[in-house]
Amino acid sequence: MKKILLFILFTAELCTAQENGTPQLYSQLKVEFPHIIHDKFDNSAYYALNETTNFQNFEVEILKDSQNQFPELCLEFVQTIHPNEQRKIAKKRKVLFLKELERSGFDMKRIHFRKEVLILTEAQLKEDDRSRIQGIVRSLEGDCGK
Repeated sequence: MKKILLFILFTAELCTAQENGTPQLYSQLKVEFPHIIHDKFDNSAYYALNETTNFQNFEVEILKDSQNQFPELCLEFVQTIHPNEQRKIAKKRKVLFLKELERSGFDMKRIHFRKEVLILTEAQLKEDDRSRIQGIVRSLEGDCGK
């Protein structure tokens, strides 16, 4: 599992000075977040162009363990496809992905798959042009609203 790395620069300064014989207290607190590294747990299944069965990078066990650990956790998945792919590829991919979740032991009552299929934007294509199914936490309170 990848982790979010965050480097924090913390500066604290405490000075005392004399002004007219009275001690003056001066303090400064400065917190900076100079580097947020974009290296995180990625909850996406990535697909090569027009691929429907083989996906990369999806952490099935981590999500399943999370679902087991949090009985009120509801997950939502959304699919984003490459502009050169047809909608029928997206439909087939969705069916096979949901079957894989079921086969892996997910509680499918707590899984929601968004009907809308998104298209990768120019910015997304530059970063990673693979189609993907991304998972997000829909609710931690059992509101799975199908």
